[in-house]
Amino acid sequence: MGTIWAGEHLTLRRRVAVKFIAAELLAVNPQARERFDREAQVLTNFRHPHVVELIASGAASDGTPYIVLELMEGEPLINRLERDGVFELDDLRRVVEQLADGLDKLHRRGVIHRDIKAENVFIAGEGANLQVKLFDFGLARVSAEATVGLWGKLTKAGMRVGTNEYMSPEQMLNAAEANHTADLWAVAVVAYLLMIAGFPFRTQKVGELFALISVRQFERPSTARDDVPAAVDAWFERCFEPQIDKRFTSAREMAAAFREAIAAKAAPAPQPQPSHPAQPFPSQPSAAIPPPVSAMIPPPVSAMIPPPVSAPPAYPAPAAPVALSRNDAINAASLDPDLRPLKSKNGLWIALGVVALILVAVAVHFLA
Repeated sequence: MGTIWAGEHLTLRRRVAVKFIAAELLAVNPQARERFDREAQVLTNFRHPHVVELIASGAASDGTPYIVLELMEGEPLINRLERDGVFELDDLRRVVEQLADGLDKLHRRGVIHRDIKAENVFIAGEGANLQVKLFDFGLARVSAEATVGLWGKLTKAGMRVGTNEYMSPEQMLNAAEANHTADLWAVAVVAYLLMIAGFPFRTQKVGELFALISVRQFERPSTARDDVPAAVDAWFERCFEPQIDKRFTSAREMAAAFREAIAAKAAPAPQPQPSHPAQPFPSQPSAAIPPPVSAMIPPPVSAMIPPPVSAPPAYPAPAAPVALSRNDAINAASLDPDLRPLKSKNGLWIALGVVALILVAVAVHFLA
């Protein structure tokens, strides 16, 4: 569309980028001048850290229009992707969040970019210092409410503007009626491209794009990268929903959902728990550890039957009682106690009585 020169603003004493429209383009496309001026008008009095800053606009001495923008440091997203490969998930999260932050303010002002792509986003730094800026508002559209008394309508009904691979189905059909959700669709395409280095719907033919979009036929990123959680697949499925009312309704909502989807990678899949968790095996025996199951099984019944009692020794049958003389009775005292004759208490009293009579007789004998 033109050329960009690096220069220095003498009054502001800062380095700037000066964008000129090509004279050849003005000759063949009368609307090119209007679109060039519109970029300046869209950015007038607009400040956001993730949108390029307009400093001035005007025309050179020969009538060539120009706009003066901040001189951005870094490179387009597409250049970094081609040099370094796919983005880490945390860096990709920062890109989406920062783009969404800038778009949220633009959309609330009634501005729709309509040409968001990796070539129109500048990136500088990495990690926590990563910064992106959206630029090139040549195809931007402003809502009717915001354009009253300012600009005419440059996009005719049925006209297609933008880049096919990044365009939502409604933008392909009628760019003049596309709303802010077309920008959200394009941001999702940028995120997909940076994630797997490919477009979700890989064809430039409009008819084929419609067919693929209608059935949401795109490779899920989790199948291409092991570090991408399934929640990210679900995020893209909502972003690429053919029906507008089923997509995210705002840039902020979209970015918040992407942040949650990326965070899902830190949540490990739950492990099945046994119904009876195993106890850790102690290094030293402990009385608190129950005995093994085998020790709790009772012995067989046969082991509990006492051994048979051996028959008692046979003793000879007792002999028939015989009458013992006095001497025999005395001699019996020297026998084994178990073999002594049994005496009854009556016999004992009789014996004592006899002894007493003898003692009395002896006493009478000596007294006489």
